[in-house]
Amino acid sequence: MVEQSSIRKEGDPESPQGSRKRTLRRVSKLIRPLLFPDTLSAQSSSRASFAL
Repeated sequence: MVEQSSIRKEGDPESPQGSRKRTLRRVSKLIRPLLFPDTLSAQSSSRASFAL
């Protein structure tokens, strides 16, 4: 309980929103390939280009 309150005070209202956005991005990256296989292929190609 105390740890959560301290985190809220340090982060103010903006930081929790940023963390939520980050989590949403991670979840979207994991879910999008399942819903849209096309995006998965696109991500794999982009990863290959980055590796090269």
